[in-house]
Amino acid sequence: MKKFSFPIILGMAVISISVCGQTPPDFPTRKGTVLDPVMTMSFGDFTIPVNSSGGTLTVGTEGFRMPGGDVYLLNMGTPVRAAMFEFKLCPGRTIAVYYPTNAQLQGTGGTNGSGYLELKDLKFRIDGGTIDESGSGYIKFTSNSGCNEIHRIYMGGTLTVRPLSYNPAGTYHTDVSLTIVQQ
Repeated sequence: MKKFSFPIILGMAVISISVCGQTPPDFPTRKGTVLDPVMTMSFGDFTIPVNSSGGTLTVGTEGFRMPGGDVYLLNMGTPVRAAMFEFKLCPGRTIAVYYPTNAQLQGTGGTNGSGYLELKDLKFRIDGGTIDESGSGYIKFTSNSGCNEIHRIYMGGTLTVRPLSYNPAGTYHTDVSLTIVQQ
């Protein structure tokens, strides 16, 4: 399975993501195809106060972010963006996209040890298709575009940020796989 990862740094929290390019895979098989992101998710720069109980940070499928609780946004140059996946699909085809309902981002390199963040509430937007059904861990959509066109799926989500004693400054990352299956 191909996976993607993104480091997250807390404290004077900086989240940095490297952008990787790939040639979109051909038509998904009925067995399922695991996609690597063409663009990985990035929550940008943020911080929480020392005595804070934490909060949340959401990146939408359009690449905008919204803080909750005691999370404060910083603008130190790290981009904010949704993850983007690409593949080819003929019109009228129905695809199921399977994804984890949450993921833990493990911290490393912090001065006070390591912690973890939780990524949850993943949301999706489809270019060139219509979402027909969604549930816990999957969405189904039908292609509205031509056979040789590249389809894009954008993924956003919510990061749970706990107090600094649980989430010390450092780098946080995880691997998340999306599997697409032609119906």
